[in-house]
Amino acid sequence: MTVRWAALAVLLGCSSKSAPPAPAIDPTPVTEPAPPDAAIVDNPGVTGADKSKQELALKLDQEGDELFAAKKFAEATAKYRAAVETVPDPAYLFDLCQSLYGEGKLAEAKTTCTTVLRFTHTAELDAKASQQLELISHDAQKQGLELR
Repeated sequence: MTVRWAALAVLLGCSSKSAPPAPAIDPTPVTEPAPPDAAIVDNPGVTGADKSKQELALKLDQEGDELFAAKKFAEATAKYRAAVETVPDPAYLFDLCQSLYGEGKLAEAKTTCTTVLRFTHTAELDAKASQQLELISHDAQKQGLELR
């Protein structure tokens, strides 16, 4: 595990112990859940073990997408978190951010989205994460919450 992904794992581990969830809000996500990065999923130089991890992460992400579409945000969060733990892809992390936002967990959603911005390597995902962060900040302000 590289230092980069170790830092991501630490951030994810810390984010689950953030402040108590904010009051429920109308979770209108910025976009549909992000597709996983092709470089992670379709890399021909990947070993069999890595490929099976990628396939499992993709399956978990797709299950999370179905739950997210059904507005079952807590269940989607669990699937997205498992996908990120299996393959720490920024696209899976962005999906986790949106699902946490849907649950009303604004502090944890902000931490997760900020992590996406630190590790993403695509302009599209960077723009989506930035837009989601603005939405999180706006909602926190409306609710009188100060997010750090």
